[in-house]
Amino acid sequence: MKIFTKRKHGLGITLVLAAALFRGRMLAVLWAGDSRLYQLCKGHLEQLTRNHVFDRKELLVLTKAVGMDNRFTPDIIENAL
Repeated sequence: MKIFTKRKHGLGITLVLAAALFRGRMLAVLWAGDSRLYQLCKGHLEQLTRNHVFDRKELLVLTKAVGMDNRFTPDIIENAL
């Protein structure tokens, strides 16, 4: 399967990113691109993030990633643990 990116301003490198920050009983998650973060709770996995891709048969097109635009705007969620 191929993954393509669209850029508005010339050619460059894009990066997918997923990060988690724990502070006390709080969890903050940010992500961009074809990235997944899961939470394991009582033996069950829960997917916290959704992929930023558009699936067109055998072609995946990134809709958001670091470096796609001049301004980086990841998706962010916060959860109590």
